[in-house]
Amino acid sequence: MLGERIETRRDGLVRHATWLLAVAYSGFFLNLFNLIPVVPLDGGRAMAALSPAVWVAGLASLIVLAFLYPSPILIMIVLFGPYESYRRWKSRNLPQNKAYYAIPGRTRALVAVVYLGIGIQSNQARMMRDGGFYPDHKLRLFRRGAARLSEGVGPHSTPQFGGPRGRLHHNMLHYAYPTMGIYLEHMNRYSSEIARLLHKKGRDSQSLPAFLWNAVLNPTAVFIYNYFLRLGFLDGREGLILHINHSVYIHWKFIKAWRLGQGKE
Repeated sequence: MLGERIETRRDGLVRHATWLLAVAYSGFFLNLFNLIPVVPLDGGRAMAALSPAVWVAGLASLIVLAFLYPSPILIMIVLFGPYESYRRWKSRNLPQNKAYYAIPGRTRALVAVVYLGIGIQSNQARMMRDGGFYPDHKLRLFRRGAARLSEGVGPHSTPQFGGPRGRLHHNMLHYAYPTMGIYLEHMNRYSSEIARLLHKKGRDSQSLPAFLWNAVLNPTAVFIYNYFLRLGFLDGREGLILHINHSVYIHWKFIKAWRLGQGKE
């Protein structure tokens, strides 16, 4: 499929074909844009089966989108969309159009489910924006020698700088885990390093209450908090996979610290 990694390095790992990713993301965006419920877009035609009144919400969202991200295409649709919507609304009761809008309730519900499903599925191709993983502000660009890595936090150390900071106006894309295997290797390596740090600090969960909280309840609580309360479920199946494995990572680091305290690692 578009966006797959096709370049192979000498070490056997693969890297992203960035131009294919750009084409793929453009296609996903165009598909989402076409689902806006306003005629003449396909979303407007589909939502007419649910109720032509949905066009009002579609026009409102399109006007907001045109205001935030001005472009000639958006402006054209904003200018011509209201007239086309008004024309179709006025003609909805004509004999030749009544059959088009006379749809059983079951069919209307099915159209709504399919419409929302396509939107959610298309949205999964985008980067993770919910669940607490975005935005993730970190110091990335600095003059050589001006920043120092934080200490005592294991592999999670980040550059620290006491002076004034700025922010990039756009996202810095970071493809950290191109494959599931690399992600699991990352989880294993980081959890081992954090476990050694926890054991060194005496946080190796040797008591039963500490073990139950750190290794069982804490990972579960983190999943519930990030996936449900911080809306991680909006990132689709990829979001579910991410939050499950993040909780597993928390479980791993405390289990490994416990085993270090038992002299088993």
